[in-house]
Amino acid sequence: MTNDLIRLMRTVGQYRAANAPRESPATRPSGGTSEEDRWGTWLDKAQRTLGPTFAGLVFPGAAKTIRSDVDRAVQWTVDDDEPVTDITDDETDEDIDPIADALGDRQPPSIASHQRAEWRTRSDRLRRAVMSENPRPPLELRMSVARIFIDLLAAGVWEADEVAWRQPFADVLTALPPGAEDEDVPETPLNYLSSMIAVGLAVLGQGTRLDGGSPEDVLWQGAWNRLRRWVPQAHTEIVDEYLYIPTQSYARVADRESAESLIELARNAETDPNAETRAALESIGLPAELREGVWIREAPSGVPRKIAAVIATKVGDPCAVIVVGPERACAVLRADRTVLMAESHTAKWHVMTLPSSVSTPTSLLASPDGLPSGRKVVNLDSSTQEIIEVTQKLGVDLAHVSQAVRFWRLT
Repeated sequence: MTNDLIRLMRTVGQYRAANAPRESPATRPSGGTSEEDRWGTWLDKAQRTLGPTFAGLVFPGAAKTIRSDVDRAVQWTVDDDEPVTDITDDETDEDIDPIADALGDRQPPSIASHQRAEWRTRSDRLRRAVMSENPRPPLELRMSVARIFIDLLAAGVWEADEVAWRQPFADVLTALPPGAEDEDVPETPLNYLSSMIAVGLAVLGQGTRLDGGSPEDVLWQGAWNRLRRWVPQAHTEIVDEYLYIPTQSYARVADRESAESLIELARNAETDPNAETRAALESIGLPAELREGVWIREAPSGVPRKIAAVIATKVGDPCAVIVVGPERACAVLRADRTVLMAESHTAKWHVMTLPSSVSTPTSLLASPDGLPSGRKVVNLDSSTQEIIEVTQKLGVDLAHVSQAVRFWRLT
């Protein structure tokens, strides 16, 4: 960060002179209710901690007018050997701090190419500091560092590197949720926190898949699993304040649609344990309906077996899938490494075993080499102990599945 920010990280409450952030009548704290009083008191303390510029960045539209009584107690330090340089008489705050110039503007900070490596180094110092547990930095400082990362990503500081920024940003995001030391934080700043998390996850999720297996996918999934409980409380009007127009080279920014999609997914997941699976299927253009434990899709085109195999792979273990096409239907049932597949035109169950832990229904059923030669074949109306065990593990009605396949209709 800038030298001024390093000073902020060194000494809580040491802030620079800057234009007071804008205020919003809808969010500005005032007397009247217990929550408003608590929010006003908490925001007053946060502004004395951060100073007006960073308070305005972290809590846009809510920062109060600059205070003169500054709390100078040292609460958090960052390991930085770089000497601190004050602003000279012929410099403005914006000359050394592009982030400050972005306050109240959807345009991201403009950071010269020759300065980006230095910003990356300083951001890593802040990442390490914000992850400290002895003591843990206060919430407003953790949020300040997360906001700075959002701004640096929007400014293209990591340039063409698609990997280097992800882990540091994930670390900063997963350091955000409140702990025991934040028990006095009122509801309003938690709404800001949730909105910031939603935007951060939307940025981190770029180029990843909810059900993917790449390192980037796994990193995002881990962050999502740790943070999703906070996302439903996000407010759209606050989310908008954390968004930027991608005008800089290599800018990585979230848009409203991606943030709102994550908010909707998190809210749906609160009441629907299959919300993420539905989202994963929709992301590949194969939405399906879950009925009595069976994922069902009508396919006006395509090969039902291949579609059923792809859906079964996406849903994961265990699963039951039926795909009905214009000429045939196909059912795929999976429990552990056992896979059952039946098609209406043959009226047979094919009983197979996934050959390895990395094998999937897609690799087993949609291979150009055809079905495995070692499979067992059973009449659709018959059953074996193996078939019965699979359907019992899945909790599905074997007769119902067989009927749906045989008669090509969804009952």
